[in-house]
Amino acid sequence: MDKMALHAAPVTKIRVMQRDFLSEDEFERLIQAADFAEFLQLARSLTLFEDLPAEASEPRELQHYLLARYARQIQKVERFYPLSYKKFFDCIRDRFLVEDLKRRARLNGVLALLHEIEDQSEAALCTQEGQLLLPGRREDYLRLLRESMVHPEDNEFEFEMKLDQNYYQQLEKSLDGLSGGDRKTVLEPIGLDVDMKNLRFIRRAKRYYELSPSLILNATLPGGKMIHLDELNALAHMSEEEVEAFIAASPYAEVFVGELNSQVLRIESFLLQHLHRLKARDEHSLATFVEFLHSWEFQYRDIFTIMEAKDNSSESLDLDALVLRTVLRHEQKERSVADGH
Repeated sequence: MDKMALHAAPVTKIRVMQRDFLSEDEFERLIQAADFAEFLQLARSLTLFEDLPAEASEPRELQHYLLARYARQIQKVERFYPLSYKKFFDCIRDRFLVEDLKRRARLNGVLALLHEIEDQSEAALCTQEGQLLLPGRREDYLRLLRESMVHPEDNEFEFEMKLDQNYYQQLEKSLDGLSGGDRKTVLEPIGLDVDMKNLRFIRRAKRYYELSPSLILNATLPGGKMIHLDELNALAHMSEEEVEAFIAASPYAEVFVGELNSQVLRIESFLLQHLHRLKARDEHSLATFVEFLHSWEFQYRDIFTIMEAKDNSSESLDLDALVLRTVLRHEQKERSVADGH
């Protein structure tokens, strides 16, 4: 099957499904909601929540609904592709849970997350997470959580590192099922993501943890687009000041400005903007599906952040700094000003 024939139907389907993306006005109204009750009332008026059960009234119920909808969107598109693409789509689906597990570990701690998953069967987790948990993955997550508890003082850092290593090993294997052109297309954003995750990991390791160069190097991810093994080895042996100078001179300098905690959103912003450009460059490729799924994922994560803030009456939180869409908007305005537009 030629490239145009392979991607024509999924691209058409994705254009229809994009109606679920919230407009800027709808998104702003959710952010401005006074509390969760007002948020829920506004949500029910949106296309995205058109099938939300009438009895749903808790944040977790809305999360389950959105996750199930996200999983259905993947299934609607992946059926157009050969069976050999399934492992790759499974990995894209798994990415959502990987990032959600990191977020929950940061909020509640690794031990609390371990107990939460231990207390639930795989079937229950699959149902609660909208069929996003892949068969057999519960045991993988439990193993990684238990391994991370060996060093309780820095288990969150170790858990994130182990999650990323496990995920990218699976992702690398999944690429074997793609056509040569699609494999080349997705390797580009994967390489950028790996570069940024490695830089963030090394920066944190140098600033907060006393890790040897060999431990740092062994914990980095392979497959970076611009930062390869020689550079990673050099970075592992650098001082914190030398690492900062390397980053400042790299193509990723804008991502690593400011506090470490805000870098996660900027990494996601950088990646999403690259995916937008990749899709614009070649719509009839796997880039369109990957860009669509990542846009959905980021929208859902933003909605989860807003819901949690409204439910906890977190009036002191600066949601503009915690929501990816507003981060993207601010960055685009800053670029326009810098370019003189």
